Amino acid sequence: MPSFVTLILMTLCVSPVLAHETLPERARPDRLPARPTLPDLPWLPDTAFGSMQVFLAGGTWSGSLAMAETGRYRFELITSAAVRFSVAGNPVLETSLGDGNQSYITTLDLAAGNHAVQLAPVTGSFASIVLKWRYLGQPADCTDNTFCVSYFANTELSGEPVLETVESHVSHNWGYNSPGQGVPADGFSARWEGSFDFSADTYLFRLTGDDGVRLWLNEELIFDAWRDQEAVNLSRHLTLPAGRHALRLEYYESGFEAQVYLDWRPVNKANQTSAIGVNVHDLNYWSTEWTLLDIFKMSGGWFTQSDDSFDTAEQAQLDLDANGWVRSLPAADDSTRNFRYVAALMLQGNTGAHPAGQYTVLYDGDGSIEYQFDGVYNETLSQPGRHILDVDEPSDRGILLRITATDPKNYIRNIRVIMPGAVCDRDPYQWCNNDGTCSGTTCLPFSEVYTHQRFHPQYLNDLRRYRVIRFLDFFRTNLNETSAWEDRPQMREARWNRWEQGAPYELGMELVNLLNAEPWVNMPALADDGFVRNFAEVVKSDLNEGLPIYLEYGNEIWNTAFLPGFWVEDLAVARWPNSDAEPFTKRMNYHGMRTTQITATWKEMLGEDRVIGVLGGFHTVQAVSEAALDCPLYAAENGGVPCYQNLDALAIGPYFGGYLGSNTFAPSVIGWASEADGGLETLFREITEGGPLYDPNQEPEWERAPQAGAMDEAMGNVTVNKNLADQRGLRLIAYEAGQHLVGIDRYLDDTTLNNLFFAANRDARMGQLYTDYLNGWRERGGELMCMFLSVQLYDRFGSWGLKEYQTQEGAPKFEATMAFIENTPCWWTDCTR
Repeated sequence: MPSFVTLILMTLCVSPVLAHETLPERARPDRLPARPTLPDLPWLPDTAFGSMQVFLAGGTWSGSLAMAETGRYRFELITSAAVRFSVAGNPVLETSLGDGNQSYITTLDLAAGNHAVQLAPVTGSFASIVLKWRYLGQPADCTDNTFCVSYFANTELSGEPVLETVESHVSHNWGYNSPGQGVPADGFSARWEGSFDFSADTYLFRLTGDDGVRLWLNEELIFDAWRDQEAVNLSRHLTLPAGRHALRLEYYESGFEAQVYLDWRPVNKANQTSAIGVNVHDLNYWSTEWTLLDIFKMSGGWFTQSDDSFDTAEQAQLDLDANGWVRSLPAADDSTRNFRYVAALMLQGNTGAHPAGQYTVLYDGDGSIEYQFDGVYNETLSQPGRHILDVDEPSDRGILLRITATDPKNYIRNIRVIMPGAVCDRDPYQWCNNDGTCSGTTCLPFSEVYTHQRFHPQYLNDLRRYRVIRFLDFFRTNLNETSAWEDRPQMREARWNRWEQGAPYELGMELVNLLNAEPWVNMPALADDGFVRNFAEVVKSDLNEGLPIYLEYGNEIWNTAFLPGFWVEDLAVARWPNSDAEPFTKRMNYHGMRTTQITATWKEMLGEDRVIGVLGGFHTVQAVSEAALDCPLYAAENGGVPCYQNLDALAIGPYFGGYLGSNTFAPSVIGWASEADGGLETLFREITEGGPLYDPNQEPEWERAPQAGAMDEAMGNVTVNKNLADQRGLRLIAYEAGQHLVGIDRYLDDTTLNNLFFAANRDARMGQLYTDYLNGWRERGGELMCMFLSVQLYDRFGSWGLKEYQTQEGAPKFEATMAFIENTPCWWTDCTR
């Protein structure tokens, strides 16, 4: 049977004719039958659009298209066969063999006139193809603040692009899908090129890629992460002169999920003259702080369930992979285990402080997931791998996610639970709810940007005025007994809230980069030298240039309420077994020694001026701080050099009012609650003036209430510590600060006392106290002050949160702090950034 090609013009109504064919590869000329001579086909008329159907049977079809206009044309092939479409001898589009017809699209810039076109089989002998084309107009000017984009059907950016287009922004989360017709879902690459107008400023450039990405600015390589990887977020501060600057972004996708984002905007300047920092809360499932868009990263650990038990307490028997995902569940006839399901809690215990709306659950793998409490499964809007939960009335119960079945060969994993809402106009600080509007600007749903922007805009907006972010709780310093680097939390894990280790360090660096804030990190008390150096490498790699970093060893090593101090004491006693010093004195010597050692390492690796070595002192007992600063036991081994000579700052926690909840004074304070106003007037008078609790005859003397009140006592401690810092050539800064109204020991659970303290923290007079407190700190020579704590509900353990929940209005401590930042620029030398 002779090979042939049939062409049927559909839109143009041209009769079928036989077209040229070429000899199939590997065919022997002496075995081919005689074939008729076929005419050339330069006959397709001038047209702005058209379509035709082509049948191939062992040969190649060639013809010519007459284009009436110079400009951009869109070509589409619809076929189930693997064929190659060429224009002027250059392959421009190649299709793949499929079970049914697929559409493949490319765009080409063509001059007016005739253009030779060709369709050829890639595999097989027979093919039915519909070829369509349309004139799109003049090509867009890619230098006019737009990107010209080319997509390639390979990971090497090689050959001709299979799709070309124009984009004003790079914001793509394709998941497992193709970027467009003709582009494979896996194994593709893309290039964005364009020139953009910039005002003179310092910009934060942010780039996200899964897999490889690299970016050039004016032909200078800015980011280079050209490797297979899960989504990685990169950022950098760049100062640019006014004018037009060229950008080139390259990307490739190897397999699985695909996403790429690029944006830039002037760096946050709201903290440029700020003198105030803040301690941020840790990631937990009961938090009222909207830290992350993906709340599963903050969820409680897996717990086991059966039909008869909410928690069978068999967590130790879970079959988990290296990242914490459940690989299998017990079979129905498994008699060795009681549980049949696993569950996790989110947003429970937060008094319903999470937003109403539709939460998006994304996951990989095969199995079944159920939901309880606030989250109601929306069957209409859900599909495998993407569930929608309706939360109409947020409550203290939160959301429970339960895996009831999972395929061990493709187990459920990579669960993400995305909060409702959207980012406004790609501004990381602005967001809207579910109405799809952002004051007329573009809304990008959180479910599309949760990787590129991990943090909730409201969270960022509340933090943007702080100069420093201290990660004490974020990295769970007071529980963290990690010594080896390989045991640290990592970004690839199911959750970012290991109970004894907290969040990955990379996440903290990402936060401060976005805020243009200076990080304050606490080195785990047991970290070995390898850990110290590797941590420095993360900072060197991830922290934006120009941002200094505060480095502290542990937290309150002197405090006998926290475990790390005892770990340090054990190390100190072992180090100096022949010394007659008390174990606590050895503890403080070791504290000073290790502080100066880790500071020296980081300064060597990151730069002398970039690292601020901090020793955390005890604000009420000068001798404790002196023991660590002078460290005579270590100095004797170190050429007589005291530890403070290698440090930069003495940090204290100058809280006020801590004595009010003590065993000595709590009974009297509780008695104030019976007064007409619930005791608030007397409480504030005790803080600001003193008198209600002062007894000059009380013994021992050190237990007496301060004669002039709690605020005067706190400021007196600031003066003492300022003198101590000055004597040793150090800055005085505050690692934590604020009120300290909390019941102690047997009064921890006293409802009357706690309610009085809660009411005081909500009272407008507390805002005025904070204003006076911050001014008093400044007047006595203190420099940076880090408030404690960003957002937290009040409970028996204290009223620490500047806000009780993220969206709280009228929070007096928060508002007073923001007003101080606004009205009082930083006052020490070279503090303006």
